[in-house]
Amino acid sequence: MPLNPICDNCGKLTTKVTAVERSAHSVTYECTDRVLHGKYRVKGCGHRGTADERRAKLPWRLEWIADWKIFDTNIEPFGKDHYEGSWKSDVALAKEVYAFEPPVPLVYEFFLIDGEKMSSRSGNVYLIRDLLKIAEAEVVRYLYVKKPLVQRDIAVKKIYTLVSEFDEMEQLAITGKGEKAEDARAYYWYVVGEPTEPVPYRLPYDLAMYITRFYSPETALERLRKSGLVPRELSEEDEARAERRLTLAKNWNSIFGEGHEKDLHRIYEVADRRVAESFDLVRREYSTSDLNGDELQELVYRTARQVGLQPNELFKEAYRLFIGEDSGPRLGYFLVTLDKDYVLARLDSVRLKAAN
Repeated sequence: MPLNPICDNCGKLTTKVTAVERSAHSVTYECTDRVLHGKYRVKGCGHRGTADERRAKLPWRLEWIADWKIFDTNIEPFGKDHYEGSWKSDVALAKEVYAFEPPVPLVYEFFLIDGEKMSSRSGNVYLIRDLLKIAEAEVVRYLYVKKPLVQRDIAVKKIYTLVSEFDEMEQLAITGKGEKAEDARAYYWYVVGEPTEPVPYRLPYDLAMYITRFYSPETALERLRKSGLVPRELSEEDEARAERRLTLAKNWNSIFGEGHEKDLHRIYEVADRRVAESFDLVRREYSTSDLNGDELQELVYRTARQVGLQPNELFKEAYRLFIGEDSGPRLGYFLVTLDKDYVLARLDSVRLKAAN
C-alpha cells in the first residue's frame, strides 16, 4: 500500500488498510497487531477509521523518492547498506513510474567510534550535540566531508588528532603553501567558506587539554600568555577562538580525562638513577631561580648532559611526570605556566625504583 495510516485512537502505525479511496486521497483501516522484522510484536487497539495523507506516513522507499521530487535533490548521500536495496529500486521507480531523473548518488562508509562500530547496544552512540561539547562546529563538519568513501573513525578519545588535522588543513587552504593546498582549499570551502587572510589563530588542542587539567579556561589563557606559548596580542576573534578551544578541551578532560588532579603527594618512580639525579638537580636550581621558558628549557638540556643522559630521554620522563604522555608542548614554556610550588613538588616526588 502507498500509505501507512496512523490510528486515530492509539496513534500507532499498526493499521491494516482495508480499502483505498482514490478520489478522496484516503484509505480506510483497521488497527490490528503487527510483527516487525519477524520478531517484534506490536499490539493494535482494534479501532477502525479513515485516514488521508495528513494522518499517514509514506512507506520508506516511497518517502525517499518523494523527498527527491519535493526538494529537487541533486545529490543524495547514503550509507553503503542502502545501495543494493533501497537505492536501486528507487532509481527504477523515479525513472519508470514517476518519470524524473534520480539524484547523483554519494555512497559513504560506516562511522566507527574509537575503532568500534557505532551501536546503541554498545553504548557508543554520539549525537552532534555531544561532539560539539569537545570540538568546534567547523571541525565536526570537516569530519563529515573528508574522505566519504572510506570508513572513518570518530576517535572521540583522541579528538585532538582530528582537530590538529583541521588546523593544518586550514593553514594550507589560506596560505596556499604546500603540495596539498589545492585539496585543502576544496575542503575548506565546504567546511568554512571562501578562504580569506589572515590565518585564524588556533590554540593547539593538546596544549589546551594539558593546561586545563590545572586551570579554568580563563586562567589558563592568561598563564599561557605570560609563558609565551600564546601571543600576548590577539584580535578579539582570535582570543574568542582560544577561549572556546580551552573550554572544549576542559569538557574533554571532564569526560575522557584520567583525573590528572593536582596531587602533590603522588610518587613518580624511575628505573634510571641518572633520571632521578637530573630531576633533583633541576629542582634545586629552579627553587632558587626565577627562570623564564627558554631558561628552564635550557636547564633541562644542560642537566641531562651533565649526568650523561641524552636530552630526549630526560624530556620524555619529564612529560610523563607532568602530563602522563611521552611528548607534549615545549617543556620549559609549559612548566612556567604552572604554579612553581606544584612544579617543585612534582620534581620532589621522583623516586628511584627499588632493585628486585
